[in-house]
Amino acid sequence: MSEELDDIRKELFSISKESYGNYYEKHLLKQYKLYIEMMDRTSARRSSANTFFLTINSAIIAIMGILTKIAGCPLFINILWIIMSSVFGILLCYRWDDLIKSYSDLNTGRFVIIHLLEERLPARLFKSEWSYLKPKEGEPRYTEMTITEKRVPHLFRILYFLLVIIGLISYIAGTEFQTILTKFLNG
Repeated sequence: MSEELDDIRKELFSISKESYGNYYEKHLLKQYKLYIEMMDRTSARRSSANTFFLTINSAIIAIMGILTKIAGCPLFINILWIIMSSVFGILLCYRWDDLIKSYSDLNTGRFVIIHLLEERLPARLFKSEWSYLKPKEGEPRYTEMTITEKRVPHLFRILYFLLVIIGLISYIAGTEFQTILTKFLNG
């Protein structure tokens, strides 16, 4: 890691202070501020993406609940609808996981750059924050956002798998599918 950081440091600071001129510190600080602002915008997009996926998954579950209450639909149609919606939901959750990982990787890389930039600034705010938040005596001081984020699509996947299993068992056993599914979806 140290060798990799040295390579990144060389690339990041490819122009020396002496060859850059009098405005080196001023321009470095401006770049730092711009980079922090860009990271903040990325975090806002990350939050919006999570809201989008949460909304879509919630809508899928709500629509399943509504459609199972509609009387007169043949059992096979209800089961087919639930299974197709659940498979779509499962695939959507895997894509959600991919996006969470992508944003997490991007933020990790950006924090490396921020820490390197802070080596040239009077205060190392982010580096100090990370040092403070490191686990003390084996106990974490906070839970990483990515860990919390990944739990939500995982819970939706479990729900979708349960819906598929309930649907298949109901169909195979010949029980009243809508009654069981309506109870499951509506509490």
